[in-house]
Amino acid sequence: MENRKSILMACPTFGLCPDPGQWLATFLGAMNEFCNRGFMVNTYFPYRRPVTEADNEIAHVAITHGADYIFRMDDDVWGFQAGFVNKLLDADKEFISGAMFIAGFPYSRCAFKRLDPTKTLPEIYKNRLMQLEEVGRGKDGSPIVPCDMTATPFTLIKTSIFEKMLTPYYPFEKGVAGDSLFCQKLLDAGIQPFVHLDVQLCHRHVTPWNRSYLYNAEARAMLQSGIIDKSNPIYPRLVEQFGEKGDKDLLILKGVEVERHG
Repeated sequence: MENRKSILMACPTFGLCPDPGQWLATFLGAMNEFCNRGFMVNTYFPYRRPVTEADNEIAHVAITHGADYIFRMDDDVWGFQAGFVNKLLDADKEFISGAMFIAGFPYSRCAFKRLDPTKTLPEIYKNRLMQLEEVGRGKDGSPIVPCDMTATPFTLIKTSIFEKMLTPYYPFEKGVAGDSLFCQKLLDAGIQPFVHLDVQLCHRHVTPWNRSYLYNAEARAMLQSGIIDKSNPIYPRLVEQFGEKGDKDLLILKGVEVERHG
């Protein structure tokens, strides 16, 4: 028992989800798997604090108390399935996150690589450069994939990474997403972020099962209404998929074109 690993399970709580039981069930499911693996488990819940401040506090508490790992979760993420924690542990990475979809259009999986590695993540964010693309499975089919940019919705972090970084571990810059800043800091320290594509979480109302429906419906609606036009960098891709009016293939049902009336 002397060699038991310790973990700080932490979640900044903002009350973003209308049903707190969803994330709590996922948090407790993860806790059960850590306990079954023999971990000494402690918890920490910064309440309604600025997220960067909360994350730095989580790191400080974990280091101060000698935790080997941080399990960092968001309180608007849910959908735990048995084995999720074991998948993250067995991957044995310094930083590995489960996969979730962004809660707004285009509902991308929050796991990206840079098309141009010479551009930093904050630079890409500030200039709204279309230079990130979603990662997919590795060439060997592996679900454990390196990425440049991800979030921390259901994330396992070895506290040893903070020995390679200067404080504040989670930097703040007005107008730049904290995830972009933190992932850039990881990359600069030689720490490779990973995502586990077999650990798929629900994010607010977006699930792995309705993400494509939400994307398709919203893309068509924005093209039909003119919200997205030729001035938008994403316009050519959407037109290719859905047509200029958003109705490409819309009337084709099971291979039969439906006649228009009126």
